[in-house]
Amino acid sequence: MAMDLWFQGRHARLVVCSLVYQVVWFAAVCSASRPRLLLLGPGVLVAGLVLQRLLFPSLMKRMIVMLTVSLVAGLFIDGVLGWTGVLIPVRQLLPDPVPPVWLLTLWAGFGVYTASGLELMYGRSRMAVIAGGLAGPLAYRAGVPLGALALSATPWFSLIVVGAVWAVAFPLLLALAARMDNGGRDGVSSITSPKPDGFAQSGGKPRWSRVSAVLLLITMLLLPATDALALQGDASLFDPVKRVHDVELARRGVGRLRRWLIKGCDIALYTPPETARQTLFTGGPKALEFFYYVRIAGEQFARASDETLRGELSPETYARFKTQIDEMGRYFAAVEPGDRYLLYFIPGKGTALDLNGQRQGLIPGDEFADIYFRIWLGDKPLDNALYKGMTEKMK
Repeated sequence: MAMDLWFQGRHARLVVCSLVYQVVWFAAVCSASRPRLLLLGPGVLVAGLVLQRLLFPSLMKRMIVMLTVSLVAGLFIDGVLGWTGVLIPVRQLLPDPVPPVWLLTLWAGFGVYTASGLELMYGRSRMAVIAGGLAGPLAYRAGVPLGALALSATPWFSLIVVGAVWAVAFPLLLALAARMDNGGRDGVSSITSPKPDGFAQSGGKPRWSRVSAVLLLITMLLLPATDALALQGDASLFDPVKRVHDVELARRGVGRLRRWLIKGCDIALYTPPETARQTLFTGGPKALEFFYYVRIAGEQFARASDETLRGELSPETYARFKTQIDEMGRYFAAVEPGDRYLLYFIPGKGTALDLNGQRQGLIPGDEFADIYFRIWLGDKPLDNALYKGMTEKMK
């Protein structure tokens, strides 16, 4: 009985339903670029709905209504964002501009979340505007390194538009869910009575402060939006010395690019032993070897490279090398777990890309390498911690 009452508390539902939504989020996003897993997201969504039905039976009607409303909202909102090019999602099954199945799954899951887990936000419209404006674009951005979608040629514009949309959509969804609530003026559901142990009241207020509850809510909302983290990679995956076209290069460090609990890839940097960080871009030979843990669509490489180089290079330099940048981007094909890319530069030969030992393409000339390697090793690299991991043995 005590456990049943605990599950009926708003704070308990916040924790349980937030965890359920995280699982739905990961299942949907990770299935975006994997046709074989097309139904993984919807399957996890249904399983989560059944679980919440068992735990919170009196909320079932509200969950179904909010699932439907949110799904319709997603059809319109992400349909327009995709049609205008603000977002470029990986598509499966459904034709353009209808949002793909994985995106619709997220909208449906979020609708259930507003009905079952976000009662602490009911009536807090200002907080909802802030949370939607921040968490919305971060969540979409988090899908980029997982190969689920790409942003427009101007990524910050995409994020601003998404933030503005979610700053409106989130409060509206919460307002509708609150109207369906049978509780009192603050939107507290009648399911919370009687008060379970652990939520004793003092002066009419829960023992947990509302401030801490809201902070917990924002943390849960931002969990799927945690950006790519770089940790030290697995050096055992890479040879200590690599010979490329009769040039011997030493492994200088290994970095790991990951997003929350999902490892993306490990990257090893190879240079001559005497190369220092300050001399990386003085025309000397160098190589990056990539080992992948997840599938990544080929077009995602080109978009991410272009986005990073736009921020790294001056407009004049970017325009000068735009043709070569686009050509190198076309050499990248989709990778599966266990695949390896080798990107290397040998003076007098050019910059080449191999996939699992097979040549993908070559950009002749010596200047391009010092431009392209800046994606990972420049002043504004793809990830600062990743850069530190790859250059850990360099002065």
